Amino acid sequence: MRIIRPYGSSTVASPSPQDAQPLRSLQRQNGTFDVAEFSRRHPELVLAQWVAMLDKIIRKPAPGKNSTALPRPTAEQRRLRQQVGAALWAEMQRHTPVPPELKAVWDSKVHPYSKDNAPATAKTPSHRGRWYDRFGDPETSAATVAEGVRRHLLDSAQPFRANGGQPKGKGVIEHRALTIQNGTLLHHHQSEKAGPLPEDWSTYRADELVSTIGKDARWIKVAASLYQHYGRIFGPTTPISEAQTRPEFVLHTAVKAYYRRLFKERKLPAERLERLLPRTGEALRHAVTVQHGNRSLADAVRIGKILHYGWLQNGEPDPWPDDAALYSSRYWGSDGQTDIKHSEAVSRVWRRALTAAQRTLTSWLYPAGTDAGDILLIGQKPDSIDRNRLPLLYGDSTRHWTRSPGDVWLFLKQTLENLRNSSFHFKTLSAFTSHLDGTCESEPAEQQAAQALWQDDRQQDHQQVFLSLRALDATTYLPTGPLHRIVNAVQSTDATLPLPRFRRVVTRAANTRLKGFPVEPVNRRTMEDDPLLRCRYGVLKLLYERGFRAWLETRPSIASCLDQSLKRSTKAAQTINGKNSPQGVEILSRATKLLQAEGGGGHGIHDLFDRLYAATAREMRVQVGYHHDAEAARQQAEFIEDLKCEVVARAFCAYLKTLGIQGDTFRRQPEPLPTWPDLPDLPSSTIGTAQAALYSVLHLMPVEDVGSLLHQLRRWLVALQARGGEDGTAITATIPLLELYLNRHDAKFSGGGAGTGLRWDDWQVFFDCQATFDRVFPPGPALDSHRLPLRGLREVLRFGRVNDLAALIGQDKITAAEVDRWHTAEQTIAAQQQRREALHEQLSRKKGTDAEVDEYRALVTAIADHRHLTAHVTLSNVVRLHRLMTTVLGRLVDYGGLWERDLTFVTLYEAHRLGGLRNLLSESRVNKFLDGQTPAALSKKNNAEENGMISKVLGDKARRQIRNDFAHFNMLQQGKKTINLTDEINNARKLMAHDRKLKNAITRSVTTLLQQDGLDIVWTMDASHRLTDAKIDSRNAIHLHKTHNRANIREPLHGKSYCRWVAALFGATSTPSATKKSDKIR
Repeated sequence: MRIIRPYGSSTVASPSPQDAQPLRSLQRQNGTFDVAEFSRRHPELVLAQWVAMLDKIIRKPAPGKNSTALPRPTAEQRRLRQQVGAALWAEMQRHTPVPPELKAVWDSKVHPYSKDNAPATAKTPSHRGRWYDRFGDPETSAATVAEGVRRHLLDSAQPFRANGGQPKGKGVIEHRALTIQNGTLLHHHQSEKAGPLPEDWSTYRADELVSTIGKDARWIKVAASLYQHYGRIFGPTTPISEAQTRPEFVLHTAVKAYYRRLFKERKLPAERLERLLPRTGEALRHAVTVQHGNRSLADAVRIGKILHYGWLQNGEPDPWPDDAALYSSRYWGSDGQTDIKHSEAVSRVWRRALTAAQRTLTSWLYPAGTDAGDILLIGQKPDSIDRNRLPLLYGDSTRHWTRSPGDVWLFLKQTLENLRNSSFHFKTLSAFTSHLDGTCESEPAEQQAAQALWQDDRQQDHQQVFLSLRALDATTYLPTGPLHRIVNAVQSTDATLPLPRFRRVVTRAANTRLKGFPVEPVNRRTMEDDPLLRCRYGVLKLLYERGFRAWLETRPSIASCLDQSLKRSTKAAQTINGKNSPQGVEILSRATKLLQAEGGGGHGIHDLFDRLYAATAREMRVQVGYHHDAEAARQQAEFIEDLKCEVVARAFCAYLKTLGIQGDTFRRQPEPLPTWPDLPDLPSSTIGTAQAALYSVLHLMPVEDVGSLLHQLRRWLVALQARGGEDGTAITATIPLLELYLNRHDAKFSGGGAGTGLRWDDWQVFFDCQATFDRVFPPGPALDSHRLPLRGLREVLRFGRVNDLAALIGQDKITAAEVDRWHTAEQTIAAQQQRREALHEQLSRKKGTDAEVDEYRALVTAIADHRHLTAHVTLSNVVRLHRLMTTVLGRLVDYGGLWERDLTFVTLYEAHRLGGLRNLLSESRVNKFLDGQTPAALSKKNNAEENGMISKVLGDKARRQIRNDFAHFNMLQQGKKTINLTDEINNARKLMAHDRKLKNAITRSVTTLLQQDGLDIVWTMDASHRLTDAKIDSRNAIHLHKTHNRANIREPLHGKSYCRWVAALFGATSTPSATKKSDKIR
């Protein structure tokens, strides 16, 4: 993504006036201005330049590691900074005066540390900065130093060393102002530092360069060797302008880029660098050629992306855009790139959900696993199909499907086919959502059944809110007036605003001590013991998720809530961080700094959320090379989510005031109790046939995928509404369908229908014998009383995975001995948990003997064993294993979509070079390409000499088969060998071989998924870059880490049996290990 400077305007030329759109951040600046003059005169900018020079002359004390306390300077450091700072302030006020009220800010920058001094020791870092004596001796001539700084900033910028070069004709402030003013978005051809590499390397003498560098893994040595090699090739006095005319200069530029990236960007340890340094000239040539090819391919993908989103939204452009139009597209800027990322995120989630839905239809049609090929290509009704699968999918709504199951299957297949093709063939989001506004061509009976399914769920959801209020005993704790207002308010369900979870908002309100917030964080056990608290929390949660969402979405501004939150956070920052600093009143919170440049008030909730999403993306960039620290990124961006929750909490308080509801509104009512108000009539509404068909297909998808899809669509809609000018009607109409499905899914299987569609005999394959199975799942109605993961078990059956999982675990089944241990542990677990809680409270205050620590360790082990056994014998581990398998396969489906995306973009790049698609492909293949069927359109383009970059991405037939396997989950066909996720990861790495970053990201993303599930996995890589010898281990929770380090009490998050099952899933071994860095602290 191109970086847009924080000051100034970026002018983007568009091919047509209606496409011209300034950046969102610039739209909020209330007009334009002379950026050069602004940079010279803006007081804060001028002051910052002078402060920066002070820090370069006299260093600030470095903060301590892992410490939140302010650093302490030495007495000499404090004295010199005060002395030079006073001289610089006086000089600045004489030549570039700033308002006197900024004097406090200046003082806080001169002394940004504690009031206490640190003792000077031999290990104390020097206070001398890099520019310490460049303008004079700060000890004796602070005024001379200040005059030199003034000349450097205002008159003529001086080089770092006195004899290091000629001064510039302008001062630093002037020079930087002009740099900002002249900054533009570089065209692609301007950003390329080198063209194609020459084939002949003999004149470059690469062996001599490699020999000179040797094994010395220091950048200063490599840079000196490159400088010397320039003299050997071009002559020591040859200027660059003359050297550029020779082909060796292109090679020298590419070699410098290779070594710079190796040493500067990846930050590898010295011993690793020594192993990576080329040992021969041929090795250097290979490495540079590969890197240059990767960059060329990345440039081609980038240009194809701009063409795709800028001109191919509605078919082939006529005429084809020229270079001037291409390189002035708004999609080069950060605003356009944000739109692209939103669109790709939605399409990625759709692909994953639709793949799971297709697999559901496949297992329904072929329960024995004899399927072959793409079932969406079947054009006629199946002759025979199991009707018993319908209750697994639709629960008590099965009654709406009155026709034969073959007719229902064909209707769902036709709907899914349209949705899958528009998503998998990488059409744009607008093209995809256009299907949701159309009509569905199917039999009228199925269309009526789909409409009845939606209408019935809508009516049930309307009544469910009323039943929820009854279940909370609202008449017992609410007066008649507030109860009537609440019943009317919770009927609002049309809003699409993405709100934080209610529990997070409640927790944030408690942490900030928000006055007037009517509820505090509570756990489930406390609410069960206190009916009044349960009623208050439940009713407020209903209001928050329904009425409040619609109310907040229609408010024109939330300025007051935002301003109050920023003032509170700034005051807290001053109290916490400024208590040891005399300039503490000048401290601003991170949230205030985040929004200060754009103004805190005057914006609606969509605009605020849009800005916070962008800020979160910036804060989440915690990355060195290819390695991303997700945990550090979340902690760094946590303050943004805290700000959002606090603003929403204040807005919720304002909403409750409009309803006349406060904390003391909830109290036991005197007899007789208030009467229930009548349930308001549900407004009549209809949806299109395509939307009704989509609602039917949602029942084929995992609930988690539908939730992710809802989240992405809400974020996308926030961006559309904040920007304006684009039609989000299709998305707005889709969101209520997803919400309704999530609200009603579990309700269809609740109560007496909790086990609807579950055939308990199917699960006997996970037990060593029928008798053991009967001890856990006794026949009869007592089954519902067991702690069983019914939703998860239904999903395993829905997707036809029982036999797959049973074959995977083989003979490692649940045994009678494990069931015996479970029954025995059940008798003592309650007392053990109670004793552990009492000991933990005592030991966490550093009170307790070694014997009590040993007892605590034994209790943790016993409780963990019981938890692991419970998960094992009640089939929770089966559900967890199935969920892990589908999650990893879903991630690999994402990479299949990325391969197709890159193939599309590279094809557009090659077409652009030739002047249009029809100069690259035949008429029939152009039509396929424009319809999104990129692999089919390019099936004959795998000749590297004729098709260049297309063939590099397209690869051979095996690579295209990998894509098809991911697109249809072919690896789950029961006629194939037992699934091995390590093999599938290797297939994904082969598919993404054209992009080294994405190829390496596959392994990292799967590792992260397992870490989120409480597991660690490591592989060995063989000579052909295939992953082998996977090893699985459970992560640990550490108890009493800060209070009893000697105790070393670790609780495995998973039992050995589950680790063995996961190991079988990856073709791995389960290897318990000692302490790991991944251990979690409790």
